[in-house]
Amino acid sequence: MNESTFQGVKVALINKDKVLTILRDNKPNIPYPNMWDLAGGGRENEESPYETMRREVREELNIDIPESNVVWVKYYDSITKPGKKSVFMVAGISDSQIESIKFGEEGQGYKMVSFRDFLDDKNVIEQIRNRFEDYLNENQNRACFNFCK
Repeated sequence: MNESTFQGVKVALINKDKVLTILRDNKPNIPYPNMWDLAGGGRENEESPYETMRREVREELNIDIPESNVVWVKYYDSITKPGKKSVFMVAGISDSQIESIKFGEEGQGYKMVSFRDFLDDKNVIEQIRNRFEDYLNENQNRACFNFCK
């Protein structure tokens, strides 16, 4: 896949056995209002997938995710733009990063939830839940890598 063809990124930020999830705004003019989602958004200009993810996480949570924290990347068909591709990433987030979050202006709030609770929650966007489940299935016992300590 040519890196220049993607239109957006979502990232599952994991710490131990939990994932950071964001409650989307409850506005009828946005996709999936009032549903749980992951950090991320649309590509700007010629950003790489990592640059898009890093910018979006800064905007939404005011934290920086080093590229070395990214443990999994996969391209999927876009949820909102048929015929386009999007990127799904998984990255580790430390306790100190979680403590330093300053929630931005998009969304109603965030929380850390167990992987199981995230997968079982019917108010999580289905395609996002399925992509996170793909990651867990492909990585079995290594799901958290160094971030499970």
